[in-house]
Amino acid sequence: MPSPSNSLRKTALLWSVTGALLLLAFEGLSALVYFVNPLSILGWQYYDEAFRDVKLARGVAGWDNYGKNPRPSSGPHDRPCVTTFGDSFTHGDEVGPDAVWSHLASERLGCEVVNHGIGGYGTDQALVRFNEVAPTTPVVLLGVYQEMLRRNLSASWLFYGMQREATIKPFFTLASGKLQQVEMPASRSVEAIKAYHSADRYYRPYHMEAPYSLSLLRAVYSRRSKAALSKQRMLPPESVYGDTEALDLQTALTDRFRATLAQQGQHFALIFFPTADQAFAGDYPYESLLKSHAVRHPDDCLIDPGPALHEASVREGRPLAAPADHFDAIGNKVIAEVVSARLQACGIDLSRHVNDNASSE
Repeated sequence: MPSPSNSLRKTALLWSVTGALLLLAFEGLSALVYFVNPLSILGWQYYDEAFRDVKLARGVAGWDNYGKNPRPSSGPHDRPCVTTFGDSFTHGDEVGPDAVWSHLASERLGCEVVNHGIGGYGTDQALVRFNEVAPTTPVVLLGVYQEMLRRNLSASWLFYGMQREATIKPFFTLASGKLQQVEMPASRSVEAIKAYHSADRYYRPYHMEAPYSLSLLRAVYSRRSKAALSKQRMLPPESVYGDTEALDLQTALTDRFRATLAQQGQHFALIFFPTADQAFAGDYPYESLLKSHAVRHPDDCLIDPGPALHEASVREGRPLAAPADHFDAIGNKVIAEVVSARLQACGIDLSRHVNDNASSE
């Protein structure tokens, strides 16, 4: 007669074997579902075909509008004093050269505010373009807009913007707190493009690998849970200012700006752009980032046009938005007033260039 302990061991072994077989069966079924994709359960984002139409970068910063040249200005002024980098809010999309804030600020300051803003840029691309341009002006001004922090976490707009013909962009990661640029692919092979996106935050919910059962469960969860998807994609966009990963990378990128400028004896300034709707409502979600930067780097010239835009919006009785939600001519005028006043208040000598420093030594 078998002992009770032997019976327990046999029962445990039976259940273990049964469980293992069930797991293997579930893994096999999951792999079958993934590769066969019956009824198109999974979209194109889950498959290697997603990477086939991605384009290689056009230049070191991904893309640009003017080559190494800035936005054309209505100037000219005798000499440039401020060079700006950022996205479409820095560029001043939807207004002409006579109405863009950088031109209006130039008139107020009596020297040229050179505008290198490019639509769709992240802070990472602004940094690469800054290194390429190598400005010698006394001040370098970085425009910060909420979407720039979200774009920093993408290798392209493939998953960030769900654009199948997206263009590769510069992409940085933090490894043990150290900022590192990922080497951009030299070929359009699916393997190279896929590898470049491996750390892309927006690719994570769509990355499928063995065990396929876990990947499939993760995919189902991310699609069904609106809260999980919103957190993953940082939606609404202003929630990016509360996302640790996004803030850490933004901080590292701006610190790289500062370190380069400090070596050249130049001043670093930042302007934080709200949306037109946020300005109208008096809501400034970037405020905590601005304040934390002020504590860490009190010598930087920080510019917040939000309150002035709010007052102007209230006077107009509407958000100061152009059709595609950039600031209209009135909004650009307000921004120019704030920028010129703040740069003057920061006490920076706008007449002294890096080249002047070198020649005086």
